[in-house]
Amino acid sequence: MKPNSKSPSNLPSAPQLGAIGLQPFASRNIRLSSALCSFGFALRVNSEPATVIIDFETQRPVVTFWHETHLPDDSPIKKHLPTLTALHLGLWWEEPAKYSVEGYDDALRAIRRVFEAREWLVGVIKGKFRAANAGTTDGRIIRGSVATESLHIASVIKACGFDLLNFNKGMFIFGPKAAPITEWIATAEQKFGESMNDDSTQSTRFLDSEGIDLCIDWMLAALKYRDWLHKIVRQQDCIPLIEKRDGERVLRISSAMPKTLRREFTKRF
Repeated sequence: MKPNSKSPSNLPSAPQLGAIGLQPFASRNIRLSSALCSFGFALRVNSEPATVIIDFETQRPVVTFWHETHLPDDSPIKKHLPTLTALHLGLWWEEPAKYSVEGYDDALRAIRRVFEAREWLVGVIKGKFRAANAGTTDGRIIRGSVATESLHIASVIKACGFDLLNFNKGMFIFGPKAAPITEWIATAEQKFGESMNDDSTQSTRFLDSEGIDLCIDWMLAALKYRDWLHKIVRQQDCIPLIEKRDGERVLRISSAMPKTLRREFTKRF
């Protein structure tokens, strides 16, 4: 990884980072965590994959996902970028205009686009945003249009640059020109079932009319990992901790603790 600008990067020194190979990488952004999983920075499922902290005052939860800092030895990405760490992807995610992950910038930008598309489409479902032809009586709009109930497929199509024409009876409707994208999505789905980190998967390309790889496989992988991460947080064994602070003093208690005992703990804090 290298800065895009010619000025030296302000990366922390080794003492500031600590024993980077021994500690997990913490992500409080489910989109970043989805990208990390897609690249092969595994979630620490055998220890504590996610921590949920609920602020005592605001009752707002903060989720932290814990990833391996380094890629596995058999990762094709590691063969190309042997020094790449989860920290580097975290820096890119915060300032994509400043940094470059050689050979993977397009994939990372595609992942960002598909999450932005997903967020907008969720807004359409909730009535916050309107499609181009919203309100028309003809749900399919024009002959040969592409319709899907899948939020994943619709997000990828929109991230590839196709406008949503309508949202009718739970169906996302795009114009006929989006048809090839659905075929590519089917191919990418098959590849994802094999392995996102397999060399043959990485060699699959989905080129637009200008010869630019749309990175559809990366988009789908990130969306699938996002759903998986969301399920992990919802699991019964992922019990949120309630945190109360008083200056430098911190109290954390399990949300599963009986309310009477919880009140006693917070009262004595």
